[in-house]
Amino acid sequence: MWFAKNVEVLEKLLGIPYFREDEGSHSYENLRENPEALDALPELRKAPALYEFVKDLNSHQSIFQTFGCEKWINTGYTHPNVPPQFSFHSGSYIDVAFADLNSCRSQEPLLEIVDGYRIYGSKSIEHSTVQVMFNMRHTGNVDWGHWWTLEFWNYGLGRTEEEAEHWWAEGVRSFKTFLLEQSTL
Repeated sequence: MWFAKNVEVLEKLLGIPYFREDEGSHSYENLRENPEALDALPELRKAPALYEFVKDLNSHQSIFQTFGCEKWINTGYTHPNVPPQFSFHSGSYIDVAFADLNSCRSQEPLLEIVDGYRIYGSKSIEHSTVQVMFNMRHTGNVDWGHWWTLEFWNYGLGRTEEEAEHWWAEGVRSFKTFLLEQSTL
């Protein structure tokens, strides 16, 4: 697994709730309080690994919750550090925070998650066909105040669409397993 060296801090506020009207997208759903809304989210319909990630992280057994996600696949991907035969690029991002938002009032607890996952992920997937980067995003709500969310960006690279999708799903499952293990500590 390849990791971006730095965690970028995004200054643009992610306001919760947010509202989307474009087709193929959706407005914010509090999935911890409304788990039946999972089946209506368009990003999850064709991505079982993403569906399971979002479902499991928003369960009451988890110490985490999600605030948004997106999934895509690109063909003809090029990058100077990627061999040209790996032209399929499957990617996603997921906004994650602790279920107890007070644990996210500073960046430090989420940066500890990043540091722990760098070690865990490197051992769980040894191939650089899974690439990961993290961003910190200031998030807020009139009732809940301000907190930080962690954007998990996960990419699977492949010579075919199926191969890229496979490595993308492996990366999503690896991060989900790591986070759920934190819930049992």
